[in-house]
Amino acid sequence: MKHGNMLSTIWVLIFAPYIAFKRLVVVYVQSFSLTLDKSTSKPCLISYPHKPVTLGVHLRHRRMDLNMSQAAVARSLGVVEDCITYWENYRSQPKISYYPRIVVFLRYSPWQFDTSTLKVRLKQYRYRHGLSYKKFGMIFGMDAAQIRKLEEGSVVPFRKTIAKLEQLSINRLI
Repeated sequence: MKHGNMLSTIWVLIFAPYIAFKRLVVVYVQSFSLTLDKSTSKPCLISYPHKPVTLGVHLRHRRMDLNMSQAAVARSLGVVEDCITYWENYRSQPKISYYPRIVVFLRYSPWQFDTSTLKVRLKQYRYRHGLSYKKFGMIFGMDAAQIRKLEEGSVVPFRKTIAKLEQLSINRLI
């Protein structure tokens, strides 16, 4: 073992199993040394995102700014490391229930909303509070499908619906 440059030697023995007469016979084949340099780090294969567009790229951008590993980000968001990997590589999208934690981690909202319409204010409220259609519908006293249709703009809300929205102060969202 070389002491000066943090190199260590690992001796590897390769055995070839041979079964004969119902006995396991191990035949010695070869020994060689394999030297590993522990001072090198894993290369960064993904380039630094300068203009993040998707949520995954926003996460990677912030993670790289903070010099954090995916495992550390996963712990801070309360998810497994694979989730961060999938989000950053466009393989999946986070559940809406994680959106508030993601906004806290990023320290800004990655979504830009034009709050001039009711459907966009509904979506912004759901995103900000991490509510699924079903959970928002329970709070709002409506069916999840109806909430989705309101958000898509495929139905026009009744006056009673608008009154309920005002009670929840959705119309006054910034």
